[in-house]
Amino acid sequence: MHDFSKKIHLTFALLLGMAAAPTAFAEGIFTEYSVMTGAGTTGVELSIGRPFENTPWVGRASIGRLSGEEKTTEGSINYNAKLKVNTSLLGADYHFFGGRFKGSLGLLVFGGDIGLEALATQGDTITIGNRRVLVAQGDFVRASFKFPSAAPYLGIGWSNLNSKELGLAYAVDLGVTVVSVDSTLDLSQNLQNQAGADQVAVERQKLQQSADDIKIYPVIRAALGYRF
Repeated sequence: MHDFSKKIHLTFALLLGMAAAPTAFAEGIFTEYSVMTGAGTTGVELSIGRPFENTPWVGRASIGRLSGEEKTTEGSINYNAKLKVNTSLLGADYHFFGGRFKGSLGLLVFGGDIGLEALATQGDTITIGNRRVLVAQGDFVRASFKFPSAAPYLGIGWSNLNSKELGLAYAVDLGVTVVSVDSTLDLSQNLQNQAGADQVAVERQKLQQSADDIKIYPVIRAALGYRF
């Protein structure tokens, strides 16, 4: 089983555990729970939260999916980029003075990547490193950006998940997570031969420099649901 699959199963286990019947928590540390759906920079999400009894803290867990497609230029090459990233955020919210404003800390888990496919076709010329090469039939240039498996999260926001009243539940989050992004580059043998190993290495370095520019990942999201 892949590492991310294990993390997803663990998250679902946590979600189900937090949403267990109230009788199971009759003498536990949790009170009411909220189930919400939302969207933001962590994707389209399903989340759940429960306040810790007699404390200003609320535990939260969410799973989300980011997807999209656009054209971009990385290094010296024009690409079609496809975003397919799964996210899982496990955290805790501290509600100041029992109000709706909160501070948050947690762990943001990533899975998947941003896949890049060069737009060049047979007969086109492209630059690899600092050398022009001719694209023949069957040639390809593929790259990817991969987020870390997990990164710390810190943020602020507003929610009513600390309320004991049943009914409408909401949460708004504004935060950041510090990430270290890795890149990969794969070229057909013909293009490698034309460019030479030194220029392929230059192109890989350019791509990694683009990845290194991604140091902060913003978390902006809103969710709405019901507190049972």
